[in-house]
Parts: sequence; C-alpha cells; structure tokens
Amino acid sequence: MKNKYFALLLVLFLLPISYIFAQEVVFIPGGEVEGIKISSFYLSIKPISNQDYFLFMQFDGYRKKIWWEEEDFNKRDKYKNAQGDYAPRSWNESNPPMGEEYNAVLGISKAEAKAYANYIDWLLPTEKMWQLAQKVRPSIGEYPWSDNAQDNHNNICLMQYYAPAQVWETKFTNMKNTLDNIERSSAKISAVNINASKIRELERKFSDFTKTQEQEINNVANTIKLRRLISFMIYLLSKIILKPT
Repeated sequence: MKNKYFALLLVLFLLPISYIFAQEVVFIPGGEVEGIKISSFYLSIKPISNQDYFLFMQFDGYRKKIWWEEEDFNKRDKYKNAQGDYAPRSWNESNPPMGEEYNAVLGISKAEAKAYANYIDWLLPTEKMWQLAQKVRPSIGEYPWSDNAQDNHNNICLMQYYAPAQVWETKFTNMKNTLDNIERSSAKISAVNINASKIRELERKFSDFTKTQEQEINNVANTIKLRRLISFMIYLLSKIILKPT
C-alpha cells in the first residue's frame, strides 16, 4: 500500500515535467498584466512553420467552417495573397517559398491563426498572455500583431491552459480508488503477466473521466497527447505497484 501511494505522489509531481517534454512547451506561471489576472498556461516552443500552415491549407482549412468564427469565415476573401490564392500574404503563390518550408509562417491574420489553432486543437494566446510569456521566455519576441498589424510580422506560438493542481488531485484520487477496487477483486498478479483486460478497463475509465473534466479545466492540453501521457502513467504505476516483493 505504501508503494502505491508513493507512486501516486511521484506521478503527480512528474506530470507537469512529463507534459513539457512530451509537447515541447514551456510553462508560463499565472500572473497579472496591466491589472488583468492571467491563469497559468503552456506555450509551444515551436512556432507555426510554413510547412505546418501549408498542411492546414491542404486539408481545406479555408473551406471548413468548423475551424473558423462565422464572421471571419464569411470574410475570407480578404485573406487572399497578391495572386488571388487563400494563402499567407508573404507567399508568392499557394505553396511555401522554396527553401523556407520550415521557417516561421508570416503574413497571416489573427483569424487565420485562430483557425489553424482550432485545426490542431490548440489556442491562440492573447496579447496580454504574450506579454506574460515574454517574462519567462524573452526569445519569443514581440506580439505577432503588435501595432494593430493586419498580418503577423513575428513568430506565432500557440498555447494550452494549465490544469490546476486540484483537478489533478481529483483525477488521481479516482485512479487510486480504481486501483484499490482492482486490488481487492483480483488475485495476485505477476509483474510479467498483467491482466490486459483490467488495464484496458482502467484506461477506458480514465478516458471517460478526462472527457467529463475538459470543460472544467478550460481546454486543458491536447486530448490525444494527454491520453498517451495517462497511458504512460498507468504503465508506470502498474510496474511499481505490481513489482514482486
């Protein structure tokens, strides 16, 4: 039992660190900017590249209304480049400039950036969030649309909200209870021969629980990658808890 509780505390402590390495993000602690309180969040280290945005275009990003705010979607014609293509205004055509595929995309509006963020299930930070992030990571430079610019002139990094500690405490309490039930109802399980059906059931319960919590934690980190992280935690717990004594 002591090993089990120790494992829970260990994973709870390592979770934010694991997320940072898995997602290539930097943690931005909550703070206040010009009298406005901002919650903690993760900021992507890697900016949107020309290649990233090109893939969005290839998936009919300018034609799928689901990724756009209605008003912006209805005014898409203003997002055409000089050649009449729906594309960044820094491009001469509908393809990224030769040799600059992996450079940061320039020449897109906030509306286009928001649509791209929705496409990959991330969020576009506000100008106040950007100012807060600059205190932690000055290298991100100035806000992409500073001076009320129509199109960005600096790298665009996306963000995800940080899940408050009490939310994770609730999740791990549920996990502990589930593990207790498995322990009481199961025979002694070999560390080599783990009951696969119970592991799948545990993953399913965590998946269902995560879905019900998503609204409460304000779009916490990318759901698919978060599930992978939870699967890793379950595996780590099972190795510690079921280790032969």
